[in-house]
Amino acid sequence: MVSQFYYRPFLFFNEIGFHTYCYAVFYRNPVFAKLFTTRDGKNTNLIHPEYGSIKTKIGGKGRAWYDLVILNPRFVQDNDLERVANNYGTATSYKPDDLMAVLEFKYLRSSSKEYVRQLQKDYHSLSNAVEALNKYMIVFADVKSPFDYFSGMQWDDHTKLVYTVVDFSQIGRKQIKVLIKPDNFLKLPGQWLATV
Repeated sequence: MVSQFYYRPFLFFNEIGFHTYCYAVFYRNPVFAKLFTTRDGKNTNLIHPEYGSIKTKIGGKGRAWYDLVILNPRFVQDNDLERVANNYGTATSYKPDDLMAVLEFKYLRSSSKEYVRQLQKDYHSLSNAVEALNKYMIVFADVKSPFDYFSGMQWDDHTKLVYTVVDFSQIGRKQIKVLIKPDNFLKLPGQWLATV
């Protein structure tokens, strides 16, 4: 997905386009397309959009809803569908790998303080995702001054950021920058981290 935006930024018109593309990429893999059976005999796959968290949002108002999750097969097989489908409202226990991965997406189309608030809220939700083994904030932007959004934020090693920016402000030339925290965990080639 980062590669597609890097080379073909106009494939995506909104944030939902990124969700859909990511879901499709995962679902093409036989492991993720496979059905797993819950303890009460229901079949489901491992990838699910808009999945509720255990902990509440900033200020204690409701649950956070993750853009996309990958369930742990063990979690699916050891629980009834109601719990797997995320009825954490009555849950008294969880394991820190019930969710193999939690993904939050953002598509920044303009410079806005509202985006800063949204990014901080998503980061807070991810950093508090006690039920998730891997946490990813995946941000795409086609705005100028790309890294200002994250200049004041502290990152832990458990929440990973991939921030890809395509800037068309210079006539006839695009600039591409990728910010990865912590320290290029994706091991992208050096040219991806430079201006093109």
